[in-house]
Amino acid sequence: MTVEVEGMAELKRNFKKLELEFGKEIKSALIAGGLLVETQAKNNIQDLNPGRNVTRYREGGSKKTHVAAGAAESPNTDTGALVRSITTEVKEDSVYVGTSLQYAPWLEFGTINMRPRPFLNKALLKEQGQINKLIIKAAKAAIDASTS
Repeated sequence: MTVEVEGMAELKRNFKKLELEFGKEIKSALIAGGLLVETQAKNNIQDLNPGRNVTRYREGGSKKTHVAAGAAESPNTDTGALVRSITTEVKEDSVYVGTSLQYAPWLEFGTINMRPRPFLNKALLKEQGQINKLIIKAAKAAIDASTS
């Protein structure tokens, strides 16, 4: 007994179209999600978090009072370097939000002498629901585009 299936070529073409459309839509959603996390991380640092006053000494001898955020609070901006360094980077199949500043991991994860002051993970957790919605919307758009 032989079974013949009609439309296999068309089915394969539709799956290929879905694969291409799905990848494009999901990548766009991930980029949008990365930008949400980047913005939230910057806001976390720029919002004044409770802590204690410390004196910071600058080159040339000037000094400035800074509010050092308490443990588990996002760090408060001091020079602005951390905020300026946070970027969203798009790779082939991934989106990364982060900073290249040497001291950023010390703030995020803490040290032997300092408890964590998370700003990136806190941003990701806050935006997680919105990112999920973006991905679901992208998946639906990919399916709609591949079936039309």
